[in-house]
Amino acid sequence: MANRRAGNLVAKHPPKRCDVCGRVFVPHSGRALYCPMCRIKGRRWIKEQRKGMAANERA
Repeated sequence: MANRRAGNLVAKHPPKRCDVCGRVFVPHSGRALYCPMCRIKGRRWIKEQRKGMAANERA
């Protein structure tokens, strides 16, 4: 609990900046690099890429 700061009673890790958009967020783990919105966008992009590759293999 050494990372707790005054006024932030529930967070285990200090606030970080997102590597993509620069928004400040409180990570749920110490190694998070992206804010929740950028993480969701990244997952969607990967999913679209997989679908596109699968379609190209079938053709």
